[in-house]
Amino acid sequence: MERDILCSLKGGYPHLTDKILNLLDSRSLANAELVCRQWRSYIADGRCWKKYLQSKKVTSIPNIFSWAECSRDVESDRHHTKQDWMKIHNFYQKLEDNWQSASCRQQEIVISKVFCLSVNASKIFTAEYDQIEDESLIKTWNRKSLNCERVKNEFQ
Repeated sequence: MERDILCSLKGGYPHLTDKILNLLDSRSLANAELVCRQWRSYIADGRCWKKYLQSKKVTSIPNIFSWAECSRDVESDRHHTKQDWMKIHNFYQKLEDNWQSASCRQQEIVISKVFCLSVNASKIFTAEYDQIEDESLIKTWNRKSLNCERVKNEFQ
């Protein structure tokens, strides 16, 4: 006699269902969705994926994607919610894979210290000391675009 344990737990003990599903890794959670319609509907509503990502401490950059809200009206809405969580998971998986494989691009970091700042309606003026070049600079920035428009060193 076969019984669907998850669905019977969901009826009377939903917190146990959540605890069981929270033990799964991302691949197992995705595979569990394929077992039957009830499992798919329960997992795809987004709660399982949200809890999985929160347990992985993936909330450090919350503005990448807005936290999806569960919609109980239409199954396609619930599936769309799961897709949002999968985007977040895939983004962090790519970050982790790149970190593990040292796959990155080099970027020059400018080391300078701003020791004076002045702002008016359209410009920002900074006085900086560039440690690499060992010189003082005065920079004029556009307030709207935040681009540096002019640089003067101490000899100009």
